[in-house]
Amino acid sequence: MTALPLGLRPRGLTWSVLTTNRTVLRIYLACLALGGVTLLAAYTFGGRLGDALAACGVPDPPCTVDVIRARGAYEFLTVFAGGAIAYFPVAVAAFAGAALVGRELENGTASLAWTQSLSPARWLATRLAVPAVLLVAGMAVLTPLYRWVFLSGHSPNPPSWFKGEGFLVGGPTGTAYVLFGLVLGATVGLLVRRTLVALTVAAVVTGLTQALGHVYRPDLWPVVTRTGPWRETHPPIDAQIVERGGITPSGERFDLATCFEGPVPPTNGISECFAQRDAQSYVDFHPSSHYWPLQLVETGIVLGLAAGLTAAAFWLLRRRLP
Repeated sequence: MTALPLGLRPRGLTWSVLTTNRTVLRIYLACLALGGVTLLAAYTFGGRLGDALAACGVPDPPCTVDVIRARGAYEFLTVFAGGAIAYFPVAVAAFAGAALVGRELENGTASLAWTQSLSPARWLATRLAVPAVLLVAGMAVLTPLYRWVFLSGHSPNPPSWFKGEGFLVGGPTGTAYVLFGLVLGATVGLLVRRTLVALTVAAVVTGLTQALGHVYRPDLWPVVTRTGPWRETHPPIDAQIVERGGITPSGERFDLATCFEGPVPPTNGISECFAQRDAQSYVDFHPSSHYWPLQLVETGIVLGLAAGLTAAAFWLLRRRLP
């Protein structure tokens, strides 16, 4: 095979980052393709499940078998695709900490590049910018595809909008966490300068950050509160219930579990407990209309953290220069 003339060969820092991480790039492209195929397969089985359920006017053995098969395939693909994309930032952080920065510093490749008229700041900027563009481009494909598959009305049993995987993959928050994982991994790699240590620390911290986001997400936007008789305060079926209990005329709230404490629990359950305390029921919840406010607030917070880590990475690079 004839080699390209020197003037036509790809050159520059971008090409250097791509060639030195070509194996990871191939894996990434393969994962993108697998994610797209999985989502399209989920769309297909979702349609089959909907058709099977529509045909089940009266349950009979053949119809039941069709529903079970279609539901099993659909639910497996839903969990697999949603989980893999939602927690992709953990893998990104591990890659950034280990291969993108940590390995380069550990084996001295970065120091060699800095002696060849390449400034450390430019070296780091390229190693952040090139993967960031590729990652955002990939998420720009998978996120709309996920929304089309599960949130377009075609799916007979879409994931709950507030559940971890569905929330992260269905909006910009997932992309924000991917960028956060990239910058965090690079910062950890600069800090520890050891491949395996950087990989482990970056992955664990990114996973913990996503877990904290899941825990505190309901607090990012004001909840809707309903009060009244116990049987009249049920929120919409698609709402995320944040807190539920009883409220006395003085405004003091109490947990429903307290109704069943003591030696003689009420015989008529919660209704009798409320009557004894002259209390009403209350429920704090997020309706589905809060999806985008919660998405945008969490996205802003995560991108702010990523920006802070980017500044910290460049500051740390300057401090670590010989």
